[in-house]
Amino acid sequence: MKNDRLIPVAKEFLFLFITSVSIIIGSLIGIGIIWGILDKPLPSNFHGIFHLITVVKERVIYMMIISLLLQIVICLTLILFLALRFSHKISGPMYRVKTVIKDFLEGKDVDKIVFRKTDFLKPLERDLSVLFERESKRRKLLCEIEEILAKSQKAAITDSEKEKLRTLVNSLKEIDKNEL
Repeated sequence: MKNDRLIPVAKEFLFLFITSVSIIIGSLIGIGIIWGILDKPLPSNFHGIFHLITVVKERVIYMMIISLLLQIVICLTLILFLALRFSHKISGPMYRVKTVIKDFLEGKDVDKIVFRKTDFLKPLERDLSVLFERESKRRKLLCEIEEILAKSQKAAITDSEKEKLRTLVNSLKEIDKNEL
């Protein structure tokens, strides 16, 4: 499915990136053409016109270089902004997963993980939530089994506790059988 890609490329990112690259390439081609036209030697018998054209040539080249530099600065700023925006849509969910895993390992109850609507790792949200929910259930069942086993070491367990222990073990087996 199209929406299940882990890192979908945002349409605005592609549009602005292609536009920026097009502007830079177009400017370089334009400067090359103007440079090629103006860099030809002129006949020396027209001294006044030659001097005027030489001055205009230098100014045009200077203005083209300034224009190109401004366009490059604007495009690079735009690309940097888009790259930061893009990276936050990946690093945000990764940080969230890291904190949830840390909480889970510290023994806190974690039933669900939630990402922002615009995050690129949104398809992983459901799978991770199922994983944490399953592991939380498993953890609770294991705690109950430990309690019963701790009682059995102190004294003999009753038939109802044996039945409860069987039920808990079967519940653990059922959790293992469930698939994503």
